[in-house]
Amino acid sequence: MQRIYLLLAVLTLSGLSLSCKSQQGNELLLEVKQLDKSYENLFVFYANLYDPATGGFYDSPEKKTAPRIESTCRVISRIDDNGLTNTIPDSLKQQWVGFLQSFQDADTGFFDDPNEHRNIDMRRGRALSYVKGAFRRLDASSKFPYPTIKNDDETEEDGLIHLKSVENFKNWLDTLGWEENPWRAGGTLSAQGNVISSLEETLQEQIVEAMFDFLAANQNENGFWVVVLCMFNFPEPLRSVRSMAYMIGKCQMPTTFSKAP
Repeated sequence: MQRIYLLLAVLTLSGLSLSCKSQQGNELLLEVKQLDKSYENLFVFYANLYDPATGGFYDSPEKKTAPRIESTCRVISRIDDNGLTNTIPDSLKQQWVGFLQSFQDADTGFFDDPNEHRNIDMRRGRALSYVKGAFRRLDASSKFPYPTIKNDDETEEDGLIHLKSVENFKNWLDTLGWEENPWRAGGTLSAQGNVISSLEETLQEQIVEAMFDFLAANQNENGFWVVVLCMFNFPEPLRSVRSMAYMIGKCQMPTTFSKAP
């Protein structure tokens, strides 16, 4: 599936300019065929990343320090996207599920990978999203309930204090470092989507509205969320809003982001 998307993108972007130039068109075709060959051994590559002792996958042949949640879920996703999930033995799929389940905290419901070095809110949120997606593809379930907001005073222990009220959420948004690194800030925000989608409806709507208001108020005239253009300056916060809208489902994209690039 990934290969098909890549080939379509190359052909679409180049088609208009090369449609009347047969020589260049032939050269493009040869380049696309060469690109296609690079995927021939994709699953052999993935197989070499597998750690049978844990049931997880490494990031790369050069990074075989410890199998990780994200790399394991990505492999599961690629296998499923190519329609191969049903060809995998159940015993092997159960090893993958067991590996992912081993990271879940029984008290909080989060999956926390000690080999992941992002900030804790991003790390937990991303892992939750990846694992839920992998379990859906494998027709599996978590060992413990997923994170939910508890109506008690134990706000610090469950890692969800920033989602227990609109005021907490607004204060949390201010701590994400939008000026220093909007990519990281937007990624951290996006990673909260799965938990926000499980909130009580009224609180969920209030938090989503507060998020839209914050992003609209802090967007610069250039359409981004920082003043100086740099490699981290692409509109990650806007991508985060779209991602959040997808995860929450009933959330609609606001019309206030008219400056988006």
